[in-house]
Amino acid sequence: GLDFDTCIDVGIIDLTSLQNPTPIGGTWSGVGVSGVNFDPALAGAGTYEIVYTVGNGTCLTRDTINISVNPLPVLTISPAAVICLNDSTQLTASGGVSYSWSPSTGISDTSINNPMASPGVTTTYTVSVTDGNGCENSESVTITVNPLPVVEAGNDITLCNQPIAETLTGYSPTTGAGGTGVWTGQDVSAAGVFTPSGVGSFTLTYTFTDLNTCENFDTLVVTVIPPVIADAGVNLQ
Repeated sequence: GLDFDTCIDVGIIDLTSLQNPTPIGGTWSGVGVSGVNFDPALAGAGTYEIVYTVGNGTCLTRDTINISVNPLPVLTISPAAVICLNDSTQLTASGGVSYSWSPSTGISDTSINNPMASPGVTTTYTVSVTDGNGCENSESVTITVNPLPVVEAGNDITLCNQPIAETLTGYSPTTGAGGTGVWTGQDVSAAGVFTPSGVGSFTLTYTFTDLNTCENFDTLVVTVIPPVIADAGVNLQ
């Protein structure tokens, strides 16, 4: 006899394939045995003594083989996540000694247990985990990718350098009223009120965050020019 290791999900094993050379006749018996076949799933995890008997009556010979049925690795995987386009999230898995993630698109390293995932579209990733007994298990997780809002800061404008406020109107045509927009830049308030403090070109940024907390931005240029000096001419007497 000999010792033989297998995994619980390997499928039916032909016991005669373990014999060398293969004898003629004989019967097999033991847990999980049917005819010449051994079913690891039927036997369950554990170690079993399988008996091979040749002959009958008082002229019997027996031999045994110990078959160890190893369970699949207990696999844990990170829960589903929702990210914005161009963002990343970390995937995690445990329960094995080696790991393989698929598909490879957007994965920083397909052979580690905790790669970073940056998919461009909603993607379901599957990890295959192999334990020290060579048994393998797999699990999947879906990363949902929300698109970035389209943002419009408006057209570039020219203003006169005088203390008159100009209200800028940025918006996101893809989200309507849902979300929050904030202006940043010189001489502009968060609400978009621009009050010139001098001449020059000023690049202002409108950043919009939608209801999914996805963020995008657009810019416009405000050109401030000096006022034209009015000259009515000399006084006439």
